[in-house]
Amino acid sequence: MARQRTYGKFGLKLVKWLDSYYLIGLGTLSASMLNLIWHKLRQQKVPLDWDGKNAPNFYASQEDLLHIKGRDGTATFLPQFLLTPFDSPLAFEETTISLVEPNFTPPYTVENGFQFYKAESDFNPSKVFFNGELARINHIDMNKLHIEFQGVRFFDFVGTNLSLDADRKPFPTLRTESAKDQKLPPLEQSTLANASGVNGLIFTCDGYMIIQKRNDNVLMRPKQICSGFSGFNDKKDIATAIKISGKLRDVDFMREKDEETGITLSDIEQIEFLGIAQELVTEMPNFYFAVDVRLTKNDVLSLSHKDSEGTVAAIEFGKFAKCRQKLSECGDTLPFWELLDKIHNDQKSPISLPFLTNMALWYRAWDKTFVDSGRPNRKQFA
Repeated sequence: MARQRTYGKFGLKLVKWLDSYYLIGLGTLSASMLNLIWHKLRQQKVPLDWDGKNAPNFYASQEDLLHIKGRDGTATFLPQFLLTPFDSPLAFEETTISLVEPNFTPPYTVENGFQFYKAESDFNPSKVFFNGELARINHIDMNKLHIEFQGVRFFDFVGTNLSLDADRKPFPTLRTESAKDQKLPPLEQSTLANASGVNGLIFTCDGYMIIQKRNDNVLMRPKQICSGFSGFNDKKDIATAIKISGKLRDVDFMREKDEETGITLSDIEQIEFLGIAQELVTEMPNFYFAVDVRLTKNDVLSLSHKDSEGTVAAIEFGKFAKCRQKLSECGDTLPFWELLDKIHNDQKSPISLPFLTNMALWYRAWDKTFVDSGRPNRKQFA
């Protein structure tokens, strides 16, 4: 029998199997809010297990799950599959890209799942619900250093990736079909939209990390603490990069940074690519970055921004506020959990899964023994 307990001060629930942990409870707030609204509107359940509590039942054979060292020294597994393994990292500068036409259309979407989010958006007129063209990842070739993209519509993403656990009786859920082998299917075999996202940590020149506390009028992870910038990769971003050089490095991953914080490309001192991970909650792949900017905390907080998806805040990190630096160069141990405590206590909100993943991938540059990947023992999912 698994035991639930609260981990640290985040309110993140963990279920313990033997000597390791599998992280759950990361989407409780958003799920609770959406469930309340839907109960009033349609009397139906949320179409996605935002908590991730059922992940062990579906992904028991998944390899290369990200794990971090917990407060007690044991491995804490995050529901994140590393698409770019630590032992063979993707060469960001050399990787080429291509864009397949026409847009990808899922063989089936879940209408009641889509209608759930549409109704929730209609309930809150300030919530954007626009069928934009996003960039799907079809395939990552680590040997040839190539990523194949394809356009996909946002509504198809809502009807598949955000509706994985929606009722489809008499048919099984999309998650049941997708994870039929107890693991994620290869990207090229997936029937989901799999629109790709981006998350990036931002560090100022005077020792602060810039974060965002999302508003309650956003579709995904409302009121949660997220990275300094986050969002979807648009199809046009891929098309533009192909015209420039055909290289991954010219994809405008930093666009969300400008839109959400007002930071421009000329403000950037250094960019560090941290990897690509596919979360088990939505099966959505995300690119992760860390960025140093030439601006101070006050500079960033005074900037105007186009999107109003959350509140921009600054957390003091001191000498650790660098996108890339070795522990030996600092002379001190980076207090990973203490920093997360500080962020949580300052903002008094749950920490989102993508932000925690972003922090873990960033931290690995400091201490490879603290962050690694692997497969939990099968008994751990019993």
